Amino acid sequence: MRLESESNIESNGEKEQLLNEWDIKALELVDQYNQLDSKNDKTERDYDKMIEINNKIEGIYEKKEALDEFDKKSLKYMEKLLKEGADKDFIALGLAGIDTPQAWEMREKLLQEGASKGYIALGLAGDDTTFVWREIRKKKAIRELGEL
Repeated sequence: MRLESESNIESNGEKEQLLNEWDIKALELVDQYNQLDSKNDKTERDYDKMIEINNKIEGIYEKKEALDEFDKKSLKYMEKLLKEGADKDFIALGLAGIDTPQAWEMREKLLQEGASKGYIALGLAGDDTTFVWREIRKKKAIRELGEL
């Protein structure tokens, strides 16, 4: 059973989307898996290694999904806070480190509704503690991937 690797990606857009630190690690693991899988005379050790590699790949994507889920929950909660009258400037700061189409739409909406351009810019600069916290979490996860 071959796994999809970078060479199987059709468009440049798809390739660029995959090329982040976690995806690069996963693609390296996929290549290792496929090398083992292409052997005609696989040993029990080869099969064990293939299972180990597959588990690592699944672990990478579980972590990515957890971060994506965090972004979705954060945005949903910020929308709730806005409806309850939260300060638009503080919501803009809270968007620091969230780089999804929905977050960019929210930034635009906040600007249209009177949020300070300065607070939007501060949220983009990454000086907000939320952004620093997310980056620390990302770096920790990347370190853990290196140990896989």
